[in-house]
Amino acid sequence: MSERETTACLPSVSVIIPTHAGRDRLASVLPPLFEDPATREIVVVVDGSTDGSLELLQERATADSRLRPLFIEGRGPSGARQVGVEAATNEVVLMLDDDLVAEPGLVTGHAKHHATAEGIVVIGYYSHRSESKRHPGSFPDEIYADAYRTSWEAYAHDGDQALIHLWGGNVSLRRADCLHVGVQSDAFYCRHHEDQDFGIRCLEFGLRGIADRSLSARHLHNRSVGSFIRDARDDGAGTMLVHLLHAHVVGPPDISRFSVGLPLAARLMVRLSRRRAVERVAAAVLLRSVRVAGWVRMFGLETNLARLFRRIQQQRGALELLASHPRHGSE
Repeated sequence: MSERETTACLPSVSVIIPTHAGRDRLASVLPPLFEDPATREIVVVVDGSTDGSLELLQERATADSRLRPLFIEGRGPSGARQVGVEAATNEVVLMLDDDLVAEPGLVTGHAKHHATAEGIVVIGYYSHRSESKRHPGSFPDEIYADAYRTSWEAYAHDGDQALIHLWGGNVSLRRADCLHVGVQSDAFYCRHHEDQDFGIRCLEFGLRGIADRSLSARHLHNRSVGSFIRDARDDGAGTMLVHLLHAHVVGPPDISRFSVGLPLAARLMVRLSRRRAVERVAAAVLLRSVRVAGWVRMFGLETNLARLFRRIQQQRGALELLASHPRHGSE
């Protein structure tokens, strides 16, 4: 049987890509998806961008009718995915981030899983580019990649755990299941960990997780130091909201999680930083130390100090979320 005949026997797939300020990335992301014979449709949802993304997509759609550009105003990644899934016209939706470049056969590989089973969520892998030469301020990409690999190694052998700790961005499921679960949840209002919330709701709906490392995409992650700083508090807040909403699955909120696994001195610093005045001083000192370590090219120290800074900022975001959340306040 030829490749085309094999593909014709598979469930049809719509690729859903939310994007914001992603014009340059899309130029790399789209071509391998068009080349995959299982790609029936690519729905790219431009979320409030005025960087020319929509115009680029509209121009490319004239050359390939499988591309369907949509525009929405500032609904965030999960809101954009929800719009894309609702607009999709095929049996399976493959949700990809706009900074993931599919390796050959990615879409076909997802489709093959759905051809053999129903009620599943298929979780693909991100490969991270390795910098041959470190430079000051490049630690955000290293920290992100390490966190991802650690999570994958811990949970990929257990599909349900992979759902509970879901890293979205390379995930597929039947469109009907996705619409029942809902990508976007009104109860989850944080910018980070909305994919974990979605994965837990998929599990509660009765879906099974299947993690397949062979379904790989190359990650174009390029996080600035400024984004790293801003994202840390959002990450901590999202973590706490997951625990508040799904305590029966992941356990109740526990602020001590942010000091677990650290050396004694670092652990004490994180715990003392629960006091706002201490946190401000510690964060300022650590951030300056991170920059100095980078300037003098002590990259191991730069990364370790950045990890500690991140823990303190995550903890601050978690504390602020807990203080403001009505469910926690009423307990």
